[in-house]
Amino acid sequence: MGECEEQKERFIRKNNPIVYGLMLSALLISAYFLLGLQQKCIGTVCETNFERFFEADPNEIGDTLAGLFAALAFVWIIVTVFLQSLELREQRKELREQREATQQMAGTMAAQATIFLDEQKQRSEDRAGKELDSLCELVLSNYEFYRNNVYFITTRGEHFSSAHNYDLRPEERERIKVILFQEFNLGPRIDDSMRNLQMCVSENEALVNRVKGSSEVFHRCGADLTEDLIETLDKILSLEPSLSAGDRNRLQSMRIEICREELCGIHSFLVKGNAIS
Repeated sequence: MGECEEQKERFIRKNNPIVYGLMLSALLISAYFLLGLQQKCIGTVCETNFERFFEADPNEIGDTLAGLFAALAFVWIIVTVFLQSLELREQRKELREQREATQQMAGTMAAQATIFLDEQKQRSEDRAGKELDSLCELVLSNYEFYRNNVYFITTRGEHFSSAHNYDLRPEERERIKVILFQEFNLGPRIDDSMRNLQMCVSENEALVNRVKGSSEVFHRCGADLTEDLIETLDKILSLEPSLSAGDRNRLQSMRIEICREELCGIHSFLVKGNAIS
């Protein structure tokens, strides 16, 4: 029932050409009907136009009907033009609504794409942050594991004393085994431990610089181990573009680049070559 009423209301709404067409058609038919009821007297004989119409020749009947239907046709041609105009207006409205809906959908898709990219970036940064922690832990554990295997042997001089003598045979008591990877305190966090490691490596490099070029160094050991640590530090530094802003700040605070440069100096001393670039 509600649908029928809605269709009826839509049909009789204002500016509906069909309604005007029906009204004009009814007006024309009513005018012809009123004209047909009029009487015309010739002498004492009076006849209505309807009576004269039915008594007329076929040509006259055809001309009368042609005039009526021509007027009706003209009315409905005008109605058709208005209907087409309304249809075009509705089509333009639908196209405009469709364009707005498409633009809204495009905006929604762009927003979803932005959210997806943000989530993807967040996941990538989280993975890079976890890898940063994992590689730092690897550096710390390897440094401790390699500690007694990175050293050089020299004669006892002004820079070294018996405190630097490690497990040498009695006949080598005039020589000193200097361990370059000294023990350091691990901090409560990975960041603190890496900073402590850098300070320890800095002290080791300073020690190496004091004897660099000396002919009193007899043996050097651990170049392959320092190279392994340098490669791990390079992996840590390569993570920087993928890290979040907070993790990049952490990376800078760990002083990884300084630690790598100083470790390269130690490695160069151990292999008697140039520092790794």
